[in-house]
Amino acid sequence: MYDQQVKDCFIELRSLGFSFAKISVELGISRPTLQEWGKEFADEIADLRVLHRENVREKLLGDHEQWCSRLVAHFNKLDEEFGRRKLQYSPTESVFRMMLEARRVLSKELLDDPPSKRSDNQEPTREEQIP
Repeated sequence: MYDQQVKDCFIELRSLGFSFAKISVELGISRPTLQEWGKEFADEIADLRVLHRENVREKLLGDHEQWCSRLVAHFNKLDEEFGRRKLQYSPTESVFRMMLEARRVLSKELLDDPPSKRSDNQEPTREEQIP
């Protein structure tokens, strides 16, 4: 009844987070039909959502190498600051905690094995989503 171009538009809008009500107004298609399409194209919508998130992440954080470079630079600044602290005069707990957290993230990103492969229909974990 509807051509593939209309369905592709639905998949795109739904993956961007549009509600069925808004899509219904935009495309002139009933909500029950859109809800059925939501079930039918759930995998495609989920895949496209992941791609959208990756694009946003890359725009905000850069690629993985750039992100790690910034993280290393931040860690080095914290390490420098920690080295300058005179422990008897200045509380250092927050700087020390930030340094340990940065070290933990760096170790995970640069030294640990990559996450194991997951099944195709499983959403990525929060750790997998961060570059």
